[in-house]
Amino acid sequence: YTIGLSAINSAGEGTKDLTLTLLKNPGAPTLSSPSNTTAYLRSSFSFTVTANPAATAYSFSGLPPGLTNSNALISGTPTTPGTYPVTVTATNSLGSDSQILSLAVVDPVLSLSTNSLSGLSSILGQEGSIQSYTISGSNLTSNVTVTAPAYFTISLDSVNFTNSLSLVPATGSLAAKTVFARLGANAPKGTNSGTITHSGGGALPSNLAVSGNVIQPQLSLSTASLQGFTTRPGVASSSQSYTVSGTELTGGITVLSPVGFEISTDNAAFSDSLLLIPSGGILSAQTLYVRISASASGATLTGSILHEGGDAAPAPLSVSGESVQPSLVLSLASLSPFSTGAGSASTSQGYTISGTRLTGPITVTAPPNFEISLNNSAFGGVQTLTNHGTLSAVPIYVRVQSNAPVGSFSGVVSHSGGDATSQNLSVSGTVISTTPAIGLSLSTLSGFATVAGTASSSQSYTVSGANLSNVVTVTAPAGFEVAPDNANFTASLSLSPNGGSLSNVPIYVRLAAAATVGNYSASISHTS
Repeated sequence: YTIGLSAINSAGEGTKDLTLTLLKNPGAPTLSSPSNTTAYLRSSFSFTVTANPAATAYSFSGLPPGLTNSNALISGTPTTPGTYPVTVTATNSLGSDSQILSLAVVDPVLSLSTNSLSGLSSILGQEGSIQSYTISGSNLTSNVTVTAPAYFTISLDSVNFTNSLSLVPATGSLAAKTVFARLGANAPKGTNSGTITHSGGGALPSNLAVSGNVIQPQLSLSTASLQGFTTRPGVASSSQSYTVSGTELTGGITVLSPVGFEISTDNAAFSDSLLLIPSGGILSAQTLYVRISASASGATLTGSILHEGGDAAPAPLSVSGESVQPSLVLSLASLSPFSTGAGSASTSQGYTISGTRLTGPITVTAPPNFEISLNNSAFGGVQTLTNHGTLSAVPIYVRVQSNAPVGSFSGVVSHSGGDATSQNLSVSGTVISTTPAIGLSLSTLSGFATVAGTASSSQSYTVSGANLSNVVTVTAPAGFEVAPDNANFTASLSLSPNGGSLSNVPIYVRLAAAATVGNYSASISHTS
């Protein structure tokens, strides 16, 4: 309403409009807030009751333990779960209104499928084995944090591991989720334990104990190397041995030999690989035998026997040796021809023999008609060199035997043994007869003819001789005559040897002019 006002005095009149609003009486208050609500155990709670028209005072009865009101505000931290019918009354000067507020106090809960994980294991420096559990929750007010203890890690997919996880509930509920746990690569050797904590969402923390063992598999060898193996191609060397042992092993141990070597557990059956099986993770000291194989080739052999497996660090053992053919070397391939007289040994000649990596004695054998000596004094058909391993320029002397027959001959001095390739030395010689001998180029001369008083035509032959110490006298028989020059004929003549020899000296023969008529048949004599 608009009301006009005026005021008059002696001085005049003043006016003003006044607006007047008339309101209807609002009456008693009516409660307008929700009739139910939820509070969470151990979490702060507040709820304001509203009324229309406004109330000037509020009262509550039946509030849960831990909650109080201040006028229209209910607040506090509930301590006891349950559903509470709270009577709410709103009052003003015109009256009051009451209603039941259903106040549910719920308990946020986290549930684990187990309270512990044990037996987790790992190798030092490696991620460990995986175990899992599930977590679920209800009445949660916020995210749930899962935290792993030192040296452990957790994951939701068994692939991506970390130290903590955040789980997000859906409308207060956490459906069962699988959590994977394992020892981390940084875990120290020995037993590790701790607690995986689960907190948040208003729930009481839930703990899960975890424990596991970190092992350090180890292999130990009794020596780091084996050296000095020696043999020749086609023959295995003598064996050497060592031991291998191990602790905390997770599987079998494979032993591999390098090229040219072979290994054995019994020093009888050899191969290039072995498998050793631990018992309860322990490999007690196992003796292994090593040798150069018969099939090895090449002078110098080196390598490493590798021991690996069971998650232990590989353990190498170095080996070295030689597979070389034993050798014999002669200083000469042949000797100059020997010469001697019958019944006398020849002057000796010498050479040397050397050898390396010999496995036994060397037998030196002379051919027929020769003999050998190691000291140029005691000669025989066979000599034995007993130096095993190495021969260093050992002298050998050779000569023609004193009982060798007259004539020329040849052969080889053989050298064999010690698994070396045999070596031969060529020798030849001549034995000259020492018995005086006279030789004629012809045995007969015939057909001489002449007339009385005239010498016949001559015929000739030659005389040779050896080992002669006196002149050779050539004597013609009666009716014949001889000459050294087909000119000066006589009944006999003398031939002087040169160094005991005559070499094809010509002798001429004819019927003498003084021969009487008749037939002649006789022999020319040659004497010395």
